[in-house]
Amino acid sequence: MPRSVTPSQMRASISAPPCAAARVTIFVVLSTVIFMQPIIASLNPPSALSGGAAFALVLTGSNFGTDSVVFWGSLALATSYVSATQVSAAVPAALIQFGGGVQISLATGGFTSPPGGPIFGILNAPTLIDLCTVGQVKSWLSANGAPTLNAGDDNNIQSAITSWGAEFLRRTGNENSDGSIPPVSPFVAPVAYNETYDGTGTTEQFLRHFPCVSVQQAMINGVVIPGSTGYGALGWLIAPGGRSLILVPGGAYGANAPIVSAFYFCWDFTWTKGGQLNRMNVNIQYTAGYAATPADVTLLAIETVALTYRRRDYIDQASQSMAQGAGTTRYRDWELPPHSLKVIRGYARLAVA
Repeated sequence: MPRSVTPSQMRASISAPPCAAARVTIFVVLSTVIFMQPIIASLNPPSALSGGAAFALVLTGSNFGTDSVVFWGSLALATSYVSATQVSAAVPAALIQFGGGVQISLATGGFTSPPGGPIFGILNAPTLIDLCTVGQVKSWLSANGAPTLNAGDDNNIQSAITSWGAEFLRRTGNENSDGSIPPVSPFVAPVAYNETYDGTGTTEQFLRHFPCVSVQQAMINGVVIPGSTGYGALGWLIAPGGRSLILVPGGAYGANAPIVSAFYFCWDFTWTKGGQLNRMNVNIQYTAGYAATPADVTLLAIETVALTYRRRDYIDQASQSMAQGAGTTRYRDWELPPHSLKVIRGYARLAVA
């Protein structure tokens, strides 16, 4: 009969039959399985763009069992056991259609990972007006003493980036004529424009957007002006800096004689003024913008978004006075610092008639 039990052994004593001279003790070794609470250390990837495709979410941690199940909020995901420190879960595309954050947990052996575990971030997709990235802002915040950020903060930062991209367009005068924000910022990629102007009466016609990188067509009073192949060759040239087009009188006419004669007759090598009865007589179709966001514009965006994010809970109290039980508190209207305003002025769109 059993006499005593330990976590790893059972001891039994069996009395020998009367004919035997001794008693036999038998030890039986038992197999012991001890379950411990699973711990999630990291997610890979930690976030995904909304509207993306299905993907595998890899969890790294400790105490993962072969029966591990990963939970997306309260929804169990199809889970594959890799090792005691890693599992993989299949995330269908339907779960990442909209931005937000989702709590990730893991259950195994009757235990569940501690509450308050990692948040998987579903990021709103960057737009073509964004002047920096979430990663750049988070790096700036980390380097300047901000607390550790997780994927759950990414959407708030992304929203701030897009908002600043729109504000930068407004402050530089690059919004649409009706005040709306264009879908593509010329500070992110070159944009095509088709615009009409009053002729300046000089050899230089300033453009509303810059830098001009190419011209598809230029017309004065309905007549197409050719592009010049260089100074001394008849036609227009993009001025250094890409803010205007310059008309160049030609020296050798050759096959362009009919155009030259019309050129002489109508414009005398100037962007001819249209007069009261012929306003907006110049039409220019061109492409302007930056193939890559200028470094100072990116840095301004990073600093502005980061500072705005850090001040999200700051009421910006400027002064407070107390007198006879009545208090007065004044709050500061937060404005960009002078060096930021200087960058904006450098990229402000020209006001051209």
